[in-house]
Amino acid sequence: MVWLYVAIGVGVLGVVAGLWYWRSFFHDYAYDAALSFADEAIGGVIGLDFGDFIAAILMYRGERNRIGALPALFVAWEASNFFPLGLIPFFGTGLEYVLNVFPAATVLNVLFNKEDKAQTARQRVETLSDICESFNITVDDEDAEDAYEAGDWVEASKQYQAVLNDVESRIERSAYDKASEVKREAHRVLRQVDKAGSRRSRRVRRTVPRIDDYIERARQELGRSEYEDAAVDVLTSERLLDRVKQN
Repeated sequence: MVWLYVAIGVGVLGVVAGLWYWRSFFHDYAYDAALSFADEAIGGVIGLDFGDFIAAILMYRGERNRIGALPALFVAWEASNFFPLGLIPFFGTGLEYVLNVFPAATVLNVLFNKEDKAQTARQRVETLSDICESFNITVDDEDAEDAYEAGDWVEASKQYQAVLNDVESRIERSAYDKASEVKREAHRVLRQVDKAGSRRSRRVRRTVPRIDDYIERARQELGRSEYEDAAVDVLTSERLLDRVKQN
């Protein structure tokens, strides 16, 4: 009974993976399985049959831009029935039938898919664009966008990850610098207010601790790489300081 549940679970995961990575699922069964079984139907020989050879080339070309050259080479090798293992009498025939139904390209896409990583990094860069504008940070993602538009997911993933790392690093530096600047200026204003209990001095004495709290929270958030929250707190502290200085 346990094996039945395991089989059902594996089947459901396979269907989900097949739907999500439908191109690779298509390669597994329209190229690898279909061409290999076509070889058998027309009396192909054990080992690297003509259909397997074509499938290996097609699968490598189809998967290289999504999972990278080395995983794509493994997919192609699997499509060739792990040549020369497929040449072993009897063993090679059994191996071929097993590999024909094993979705190697789909499995490797689950593990190494670069399209997902490129999209995730690109969306993250877009999410941080407003923060970059607030801190006057320019984002140079032209090369990454060109690779993305061309569907070169391996290159797009690498380029967008580099852009994201650069953007996050610059946001972190800018937020720290801005926080230190605001804190220094707030305490300078606090030192300059008159000792008497004027309305402005009371406002400054109430506001500066709030600014300190925002800045301390922002620094903690930066330490946790929570850049959006940190930026909001730093910019809020800056607005509070501007109000104090104007009144």
